[in-house]
Amino acid sequence: SELKQVIEEKLDIKIPNRMFEEVFRRMDTKGDGSIDYQEFLEHFHSAAEIKVDVDGSCDSMSVYEICKLLLNIYGSTAEAFRELNVGGNGRVTRDELFEGLRRVGARMSLRRIDQIISEITNDQGKFMNYKHFLKAMSTVKMSDA
Repeated sequence: SELKQVIEEKLDIKIPNRMFEEVFRRMDTKGDGSIDYQEFLEHFHSAAEIKVDVDGSCDSMSVYEICKLLLNIYGSTAEAFRELNVGGNGRVTRDELFEGLRRVGARMSLRRIDQIISEITNDQGKFMNYKHFLKAMSTVKMSDA
C-alpha cells in the first residue's frame, strides 16, 4: 500500500505485512478501507509517546514506557510478545528486542537493550521468556495504555 511504502521509505521503519495490516485495521475505525485525517490524529498519540534523545536514540525510555508503547501498538501482551519473538521459541533475544523496537520507531543501542533485558529478568540471562515479559507488561494499567 501507499502508506506502508511512505512509512518504510521516509521513516526508515520496516513493517512486516501482518503488522501493517493490523495497525491499518486499528486506525481505520470507520471500517471504510481508508484512514482519514481524524482517524490518523486519534491514533497518532502512540508515536508521540516515543522519547527521542538528542543523539537520535530512544535510550532514555524506561521499561514502563516501552511496555506502554508496545501495548498501544499491539493491543495485548500476547500479541506484542508474538511480534517480538520472531524465532518462535518462546523467548525474546537481545537481537529480537532490538529489531522489534526499531520496527515500531524506538531505536535503541544494544547496550540499552542489554540493560532492559537485565532489568526485566533480574539479571537472569540474555533473553526474556513470556513470564518475564508478562511481569514487565503487567506494570502498565490498561487505562494507561
